[in-house]
Amino acid sequence: MTIEEFKNQMEETAKEFFTTTAKDAIVTGLKNTVLPALRETSKPFTDKLKADAATEQGWNKFRDGVFLPGVISIAFWGAEKLLDHMAQPKELPNADAQSAM
Repeated sequence: MTIEEFKNQMEETAKEFFTTTAKDAIVTGLKNTVLPALRETSKPFTDKLKADAATEQGWNKFRDGVFLPGVISIAFWGAEKLLDHMAQPKELPNADAQSAM
């Protein structure tokens, strides 16, 4: 088997695997299983950061009490919103509506 034959075989396999159904299943799995598990795993970390903030001063208090927990929370919120949009694809406007604008 040549490199070109191997490459063509891999392309065909990828086309068969990554159907719309498979993509939707991946997004649903990420949204319903992976994201909640990651959020649950991060909770003890953010709780520890907030507890450490009580003994810190200045910028370290802000870092541990507000900034890092906020960044983590915003990252989960953003990931959830993106997955929500990907799980429910919106129909694209048709060409006639586009040309009327």
